[in-house]
Amino acid sequence: QNRSSLGKDIVLQSIRRILAQPRARFAIVPAPDGRPTVSGHPEMFVSISHSQTSLACAVSFIGPTGIDLEMARPHRDLAGIAAFAFGPKERIRADAEGPDGFYRIWTLREAIANRGFDPDRPPHLKKVTETV
Repeated sequence: QNRSSLGKDIVLQSIRRILAQPRARFAIVPAPDGRPTVSGHPEMFVSISHSQTSLACAVSFIGPTGIDLEMARPHRDLAGIAAFAFGPKERIRADAEGPDGFYRIWTLREAIANRGFDPDRPPHLKKVTETV
């Protein structure tokens, strides 16, 4: 089973557990923009991310959620990626903090993108970090 399918299964199990409905049927389907959604349940928000052998999932009933997981890869051109994708202040910070700073900024940006942009609902950010 690939990580995308496993992520969907974990999200569905989580929803059933949260709602105390172990036999309920839900389906994860892509929204028009590609983000995962729970079919027929606009009040449920999900996000799934995987990198190498790790998987992260988020479920929210209060608003859009985004999560990102990125495993550090040796020999990756972090400065080149930052030069292309980051703003000037982010590049300075990533350069000063090294790989940890780069990945912190990268995953925050990806989590916001995975949440979806809504100018009427600025993201409430919660930083969760774990070193494996």
